[in-house]
Amino acid sequence: MLRISVLVLCTLLLAGCRTQQATQRTPDGRGTKLSEEQQQRLAALFIDGATKQAQEYPKEALALYEQVLEIDPQHGAAHYLVAELLYSERQFQAALPHAQAAMKSDKGNVYYHVQLARIQQANNDREASRKTLEAARKQFPQDIDLLIELGQNYLHAKEYRAALGLYDTLLARKGVDPDIIRQKKEIYLYLNEPQQAIAEMLRLVQFYPSVRSYQYELYDLYLQTEQADKARDLLARLYAEDATDAFVLFRMIEAAEQAGDTAQSYELLEKAVGLEEIELDKKVQLLIRADTDVNNQAQQRRIWHLLRSLEAQHPNNSLLASYLGEKYLNLDQQQDSARYYIRKAVRLDDTDLNLWKQLISLDIQLRSWDSLQADAARALEVYPNNLDLLFWQAQGSYQNKDYATAAAAAERFVQLAEDQRVQHMLVLMGDALHYLGDYPASNAAYEKALAANPNDATALNNYAYFLSLRGTDLDRAQEMIEQALRIRPDDANFHDTYGWVLYKQGKMEKALEWVKKAYEAAPSADAATHLAAIYEAMGNLHEAKQYRKKAEELGGPKSNPENTNDSLPR
Repeated sequence: MLRISVLVLCTLLLAGCRTQQATQRTPDGRGTKLSEEQQQRLAALFIDGATKQAQEYPKEALALYEQVLEIDPQHGAAHYLVAELLYSERQFQAALPHAQAAMKSDKGNVYYHVQLARIQQANNDREASRKTLEAARKQFPQDIDLLIELGQNYLHAKEYRAALGLYDTLLARKGVDPDIIRQKKEIYLYLNEPQQAIAEMLRLVQFYPSVRSYQYELYDLYLQTEQADKARDLLARLYAEDATDAFVLFRMIEAAEQAGDTAQSYELLEKAVGLEEIELDKKVQLLIRADTDVNNQAQQRRIWHLLRSLEAQHPNNSLLASYLGEKYLNLDQQQDSARYYIRKAVRLDDTDLNLWKQLISLDIQLRSWDSLQADAARALEVYPNNLDLLFWQAQGSYQNKDYATAAAAAERFVQLAEDQRVQHMLVLMGDALHYLGDYPASNAAYEKALAANPNDATALNNYAYFLSLRGTDLDRAQEMIEQALRIRPDDANFHDTYGWVLYKQGKMEKALEWVKKAYEAAPSADAATHLAAIYEAMGNLHEAKQYRKKAEELGGPKSNPENTNDSLPR
């Protein structure tokens, strides 16, 4: 595609349009002479429009060009730049009449021809596009940019032989051009003429013998066209010229692996890692690619040793640290080691969101709530509105009993999110605010959760339990826990809550029945503490003493309603 700086183009177009600005033309070709004031206004509007376009304010530029065209409907430069703007906005049909008007205003401007052809192509009128370019070629036979555009047109039309002929003409005029030669190579490969493709790459290599990337392309082309002997010979020559070339070393390692020569493969890897001439990142990439591709377990262990050795020498390489972290993630019972390396990686480069998520996932797997809270907080410094991070910060803070932070993170999540996790965060807010003693705000959070989902069993249970702890609105608490039990009748936590609500209402026999049922299903410190309180209220001090002892053995009462917040998302 032909491109030119807008400001440079404006300079050229203004110079070419000065002789036209003395007349105001109408669509039928007739015109009246513009006053000097009109001419000055026309020029000023056009320059302002071009400036806005260069500054990437397309709407403002279009508005200014429209004023230019009101004064002079046949202003070619304004039509050209309007067409460019519309084309960049993919408004191809709207751009076409402006390109045609620009062309009509001045057929001696090659840019107008190329633009019209490009917009015709975008409107799927390939025949018209080609005719425009071929006519322009006759008028501007020496214009190289025009030939390039015509070549692209031939490729779109799948007229590959015509494109090849055109590229030969371009090479004859420009000399050896890597982009054109690569394009010819791809065409020959598509036409199943591999020798011709190789001849093109050899031409490029011979003209630029010091550019090793062209040699690499030739090597890959030999492999692609099943000429392994030539590929091997080229690789050997490149290795002889520079034994520190990472590309060559990797290809030799790869070839040794494919040949089953693991000893040579490791020897080359070890050599690459020890070479000072090879940059650290290239060594890391070399080892990672080798480690990913190798299937031999003994070789994998050797590569693993090299990775660890390199990390010991260069402990501040984030790529190496993150890769070792991922390696440990795939090993059983190695979450601590994985977290060590991934935490190091995010310390070295805190911009990788996936690494933060891996780190937090490991905190969750290890049930390390203080680390979860701290890691989520640090990640939020980099990504302050990331919903996953806010969610995990709320969870980690709650589990770490930092209820103020948990409530704030949950509230922020609720403000930003629209997914199903909002419900969970509302319940967590209700829990956290209760522990902070802000009972009205706690109730409001539960009410909002139940308004969104009246059958949220967790919200019903937790709200009922906290009302019972406060000894307020016990009838409402009973209604809610009974509704929760209809939804999840076998949940031991719900049984315990129901029993505690009954205890607060003074219904000791029924309270004892439900809390015993909860304890027998899932012994917990809370249920044991509740049984002790019920037995004491019933005058059975011996049983009360026994259950207080069991509560201590189980870790002491937690006063958590339902430990659903202990089950974090992975």
